[in-house]
Amino acid sequence: MQEKIATREQLVNVIGNLTLLTSALNPSLGNENFGEKKIQLANSLPVLNRKIAAREEWNEDVMRQRGADLAKLTTEIWPASLSRSNSLTARRAAQS
Repeated sequence: MQEKIATREQLVNVIGNLTLLTSALNPSLGNENFGEKKIQLANSLPVLNRKIAAREEWNEDVMRQRGADLAKLTTEIWPASLSRSNSLTARRAAQS
């Protein structure tokens, strides 16, 4: 049980567990349970929030998968940024 709590606490601030909210909506959701959050997120403007609301559950596996999905999406939206980053990493490695 302690291990599960520790894992959940580690995932609280990872990208897969975060979303965009208005300043009015953010504090009202706070520490509500997922069922309550789903209701508000379903009516939220960002499509990403509606995808969260469509889920039946929210757990560690879902957070990890959503993080991976968001990472993939960002490389599709901004592919040049990834290639520049890889080039910079390669140059730094060559200099070492």
